[in-house]
Amino acid sequence: MSIELITLLYFSCLFIGLFLGLPVALGLGGTAVVFAAIFEPRSLLAIPSAFYYTPWNAVLVTVPLFLFMGSLIRFSGIAESAYDAVYKLIGHIPGGLAMGTVQVCTIFAAITGITPPATITMGQIAYPSMIKYKYHKAIAIGSIGAGGALGLLFLQVCLLFFMDFLLKCP
Repeated sequence: MSIELITLLYFSCLFIGLFLGLPVALGLGGTAVVFAAIFEPRSLLAIPSAFYYTPWNAVLVTVPLFLFMGSLIRFSGIAESAYDAVYKLIGHIPGGLAMGTVQVCTIFAAITGITPPATITMGQIAYPSMIKYKYHKAIAIGSIGAGGALGLLFLQVCLLFFMDFLLKCP
């Protein structure tokens, strides 16, 4: 069977499962396990090692620490004061606070290098302030998510330029 046909069957089964109401994790994981069992049963031997490796991953330590930092910034009043200042500066521009949120989220995610905890932290900080200034929930969540995704892209582009610079140096 060709790889194109297997890919088409996989995505068809995945979307059918999701449209039937399966949770995303079960739809993705279940479809992957079924197709692995049918087409390459030896690949299922990697599943137990993933279960044992993931909880001990050092990157996961950052998630509760970022959440703690976001809670400290939010409940100390620093975030509200910062958003008040930004609103006074660019609040007269339609969507100015959302644009500022995207920029701050991008910078924060690029500096930390770990997008999901940085996005969650900025969500704790930015979302209540944006709701306070009567932004729609979808705009608030979208600007936070877009900033986190842009931060990852910005970091990768900077790393690519840096690596290219290092390779060209004598």
